[in-house]
Amino acid sequence: MRNYRGALEHLITSYWYFDSYTSLLFSPLSILALLVVKIRRFILISFFQRKEVRPVVIVVGNITVGGTGKTPLVMYIANLFSNRGFKVAIALRGYGSVKPIKTEWISDSDSDDAYLSDEAKLFINNGFIVGIGKNRPAVIEKIEDKHAPDIIICDDGMQHYQLHRNLEICVVDGMRGFGNNQIIPFGPLRESTARLKSVDMIISKDKRFDSAYLMKYKVSRIYSIKYPDYDMLIYPLQNSKVHAVTGIGNPGQFFSMLRSLDIKIIEHVFPDHYNFSENDLMFDDGLPIVMTEKDAVKCIDFGLDNCYVLSIMLEIDEKFSLDLLNKLEVILDDKQKITRNISVPNLQG
Repeated sequence: MRNYRGALEHLITSYWYFDSYTSLLFSPLSILALLVVKIRRFILISFFQRKEVRPVVIVVGNITVGGTGKTPLVMYIANLFSNRGFKVAIALRGYGSVKPIKTEWISDSDSDDAYLSDEAKLFINNGFIVGIGKNRPAVIEKIEDKHAPDIIICDDGMQHYQLHRNLEICVVDGMRGFGNNQIIPFGPLRESTARLKSVDMIISKDKRFDSAYLMKYKVSRIYSIKYPDYDMLIYPLQNSKVHAVTGIGNPGQFFSMLRSLDIKIIEHVFPDHYNFSENDLMFDDGLPIVMTEKDAVKCIDFGLDNCYVLSIMLEIDEKFSLDLLNKLEVILDDKQKITRNISVPNLQG
């Protein structure tokens, strides 16, 4: 029963993406839901002022519910800018925090991050400033006041229309697409696919989508959660069974990666952003446990000897980095507030 909610989420997702006949029954209701979404967007954009801040604000989001791979992309973009001398901060909603964050939370050297979400811990561990809160404009203003970054990347938030943004990047799951093309709760869409026409850049995961940039995940390494500096050889796991434990939005890709390594898996699907307890990882058979890095950051303190982490690397069209840096240069010129020469990297080297 401990992963009942995760199984239910998986069932609903399967209905959205595969049960096209039943979803036809809800088409009229989905049209009504779409109308509500459009009216809300019109009101928020037309009648609520969007305050511009000094830093460049980049929103990385999607138009579907569930995991499309935003977080690794945000990390990639943050490193791209940081490696070129920019001070980068990340704004998060804070899903999966151990306890509710009632007001805006901004990281600093004395911050207690023990109760934070998986994404927040990942970014903090990689040296980035992190701000968390439901009110994205308030979070961004507090980040600016406390740290004065050059760039703030908002992980999710395309539908937060009161948030001023200089650039929108939409991530699309090229393999799953948009399911039955209906609005939640009748389908996976947060907005209609027409919204893609208004974004600045589109990135498609795993499979090319129209003119979008393509990104893929590859296995980088497998390491012990207890001894992260030591890589584990893959061959001892091949043709043997492991417990594949995950609490991410789209667990299918994680399972597929393990199978591609000839590892036989026992699937354990927990809800997205699930906060694991040590008891969740207690199995009677003594088989190894493999998790994603996103899940593992919440399980480090358990000190498990048989728990391993699958680390992935992001492969993305070379042109994406070049185009993104060029767009940033234009934005900075328009703002006329940050004067910095941007050297476009030699991605061939």
